[in-house]
Amino acid sequence: MARPLTIACLQTTPMPDFGSAIGVALPLARRAAGEGAQLLCLPEYCGGLVSRDGVIRPPSAPEDSHPVLDALRGFAAETKIWMQIGSVAVDGPDSTIINRGYMIDADGEIRARYDKIHMFDIQLS
Repeated sequence: MARPLTIACLQTTPMPDFGSAIGVALPLARRAAGEGAQLLCLPEYCGGLVSRDGVIRPPSAPEDSHPVLDALRGFAAETKIWMQIGSVAVDGPDSTIINRGYMIDADGEIRARYDKIHMFDIQLS
């Protein structure tokens, strides 16, 4: 007989900085883990999003030292839970920002990554 898989979808609000984003995501993740979740799914820009002077821009960091990614990987390893991270903003070449999604395994290792591309321009005003 097949075993059920318990999946938790965590709905976070994009926060203005990494510390706030971690402070919102980890308590939700702990609650879901405590209720038996085996896979956690987080939304796009769970690492943050800032609006300044009419410009929307996420806080970003290099992948190998990204505070939100590191915190979520550590949580996955600690709890032995897989995580699908909708996206965090990572530094790209030439001062670009990459909107990157991740699949993290129960050891906290990155198993897959996906760089999202947007096929259209939009102006919000």
